[in-house]
Amino acid sequence: MVSELPVDMLVAKMEALCARLASINMTQQERIELLAIHLDSQKYLVSGDIDAYDRANIKLHSVLFKGCHNRYVEEAVIRARAKVAPYRKVQFNVVDRMKSSYAEHDQIIKAVIKRESHEASDIMLFHIHQSLIASSSYIKT
Repeated sequence: MVSELPVDMLVAKMEALCARLASINMTQQERIELLAIHLDSQKYLVSGDIDAYDRANIKLHSVLFKGCHNRYVEEAVIRARAKVAPYRKVQFNVVDRMKSSYAEHDQIIKAVIKRESHEASDIMLFHIHQSLIASSSYIKT
C-alpha cells in the first residue's frame, strides 16, 4: 500500500520544484518583476503590516509559479497551496517571522536571478518548512 504524502510536504516539494524551474525558465523581465515585488515588500516588513506583507508574499510566490513556465506544475502547486492557505498567514504573527521570511525570499531570489536551480530549490524547501513550523507553533498557542 502506498501512503499518501502529507499536504504540507507536497506543498514544500512543489514550491521547491517551481523555484528550480523558474531559475531555469524565467525571462529577464520576470526576474526583474520578482525582484521588484520582493524589494517593495520590505516596506511592509518595516511597518509591521502583516496583511500587506502576506499579500506581497502571495504575489511573489505566484510570480515564481508562473515563472516555472510549466502550466501543469503551476496549476498543481496552486491547488496544493490552497489546502494550506488558511494556516499560512498566521505564521507572520510569530515574532520575527516576517523578517525571516523576507531574508529567505532574498536568498531564493538571488539564486533564481543567478540561475542556480538547485540552490533555489533547496532554499525554497527550507523556506516552506520554516513557514509551516511557524504556522504550527502559532496555532498551538
